[in-house]
Amino acid sequence: MKERGAMQVNQVKAQAKKDFNNAICLMAIIPFLTFLYILGGIYASFPSAGGKAASIISICAVLILLGIISGKKIIWNLISNLIDFSEQLVSMQKELGEKNRIVAVSETVLSLSHEINNPLFVMQGNLALLENDLAGLNMPDSFKDRLNQVKSHCERISSAVNKISGLNMPVASSIVHGDTKMLNLE
Repeated sequence: MKERGAMQVNQVKAQAKKDFNNAICLMAIIPFLTFLYILGGIYASFPSAGGKAASIISICAVLILLGIISGKKIIWNLISNLIDFSEQLVSMQKELGEKNRIVAVSETVLSLSHEINNPLFVMQGNLALLENDLAGLNMPDSFKDRLNQVKSHCERISSAVNKISGLNMPVASSIVHGDTKMLNLE
């Protein structure tokens, strides 16, 4: 991504430099050509339809108009290239920001999954051992219900952690409070 962006930047810089140099050359060549024409007209003494002054003025006007038209095209090309480059840069920044967001969410999910799963596995293991130890005893139904509730909630937590771990492209779907959004785990 960075290499592609650097190549595009270098291409735009090279084109802008070329366009700028062309514009400067056009601006510099017009007075030079005018000077050569005047110099040639004075020393060659060629006749013209409206006299020397009229032909010099008309040639200068044509050269100036050609320079303005060419310069305008080159400068507009330069400006449009810069606008295109700016749009590409904004697009690449958005893409990079989105990728960074996804990486940050993925890293957070992995850390969170690890930190939740470790104590959860200990709890589930101890619950299984407790169930085995109490299997032969005559326990009240309320105690068995509580034990089943704890077991059910551990499985619910485990299921939620597995769903979070399986997220590839996290999308916030519902607003919880203010601007805070909640991920859809389904």
